[in-house]
Amino acid sequence: MRAMVTTCLGLALGLGSCGGSTATPDAAATSDAATTPSDQLIARLAGKRILWIGAHPDDESTIAPILGEACVDQHAVCSFLVLTRGESGNCARLDGCLPDLVTVRMQELAAAAQIYGATVLQGSLPDGAASDPAGVIAAWTTAAGGTDALVRSVTEAIASAHPDVIVTFDARHGTTCHPDHRAAGALVQAGLTQLGAAAPDAYVSEARLDGTAETSFGFVAVVPDDARAIHYDANRVTAGAGGATWNYVLKNLAAHASQFTPAQIAAFMAAPAAARSGYLLPAAEATGADARYDGLCP
Repeated sequence: MRAMVTTCLGLALGLGSCGGSTATPDAAATSDAATTPSDQLIARLAGKRILWIGAHPDDESTIAPILGEACVDQHAVCSFLVLTRGESGNCARLDGCLPDLVTVRMQELAAAAQIYGATVLQGSLPDGAASDPAGVIAAWTTAAGGTDALVRSVTEAIASAHPDVIVTFDARHGTTCHPDHRAAGALVQAGLTQLGAAAPDAYVSEARLDGTAETSFGFVAVVPDDARAIHYDANRVTAGAGGATWNYVLKNLAAHASQFTPAQIAAFMAAPAAARSGYLLPAAEATGADARYDGLCP
């Protein structure tokens, strides 16, 4: 068992394919009568139990519009599994982060979760443990007491949330190439492989940051010609968002004031319509060889 899980962790980091690691949407879901990809995606998520799995307390912001419409407007039951406490982050608060950064970040995560009515499952793996995903996995394995224990901690957390759908990072790029993001995606893939047929449907985010803090920040497709990635248009207007669902990004970032300055939030506010997007790919589609995803990160 240890050899199988260790191998799959390595494969999920871009060395090959973890066969059978996740479920794909069923036939009924893929034949929705909804008219746009955004409609179809939200129809799949509406009323479901959704588990977001990220590395840091603010990572849910990367898919905030999708979570917002699903959790708030379409009454999905949502949970966040956060693998680290974000202790290696900076403090952008002018009044400082007292009594300590972890305490502040836990408070901010609780506030962000309230936006979505979400429950938080908090991990304590080390934040920023290495400069590459394999090094992060090695540090997390040591902290957890071994590979089996590390993967089991994720499968047990998944089981406790009883999700119908999991959303996480793509281990090939982690949206921002952060090694913790990529390691989180790899760890989730390993956990889903171990769950086998009992694994819920799973998606990975195929959005990347676009722009600069001096002008605007938004999200665009990592690989624009990957037709398998489902495009979510965050210019959609909903009651819960109080306008465009892109507003969920702004609300989410504001909740994490230790990590995002007012100028950075203003840059997201200035995102052009085309960069107000999200992209999800069925996780089973993200584990095989695909040259378009090679070399995306240093």
